Amino acid sequence: MTNHPDSNHTRASITLYYVVAINTKRKLKNTINRTEVAQVLADLLKIHNSTPASWMRGNFKTHPISRENFLRIVRAYRTKRGLENVKAITALAIDLYGRDYKKAIELLDPADRESDLVQDVPVMLPGTSDVVMTINDLLKSSPEAVEIALVTMKAYQWTAGNSRRGDLLM
Repeated sequence: MTNHPDSNHTRASITLYYVVAINTKRKLKNTINRTEVAQVLADLLKIHNSTPASWMRGNFKTHPISRENFLRIVRAYRTKRGLENVKAITALAIDLYGRDYKKAIELLDPADRESDLVQDVPVMLPGTSDVVMTINDLLKSSPEAVEIALVTMKAYQWTAGNSRRGDLLM
């Protein structure tokens, strides 16, 4: 299990600031104007611009961003710098919501969510030959599968020695 820290509101506000400022269609001249960025966020989220202005000061505790607004930001900027991949989106959700980040992630479209391979029920396998194939399939699907594969190997007391050489060369 991964331990997720409490919200890092300052980092989250800087991340939002960065994403919006870099990707706004407005001309921000040579410097990034926080007031203009806050206005772009307010327009995007259809909220009063005083709330995004507080985010720019790192004050998420006073005006937290709702999960629905987080969803709007991700949909608007999902392919832009700062939110261009699932890990970046998840990192921002963790910064914004701390341990409650999964509630926000659940609202996202499947393409914006990391697959959760953590299973409460151990993988049941019929024999050592199938263990090799299953571990190979798990490792292709996600880096988190390494942990599941290790538990499976230990449960079946499987080592490279009790498998055919052909199984290892997949």
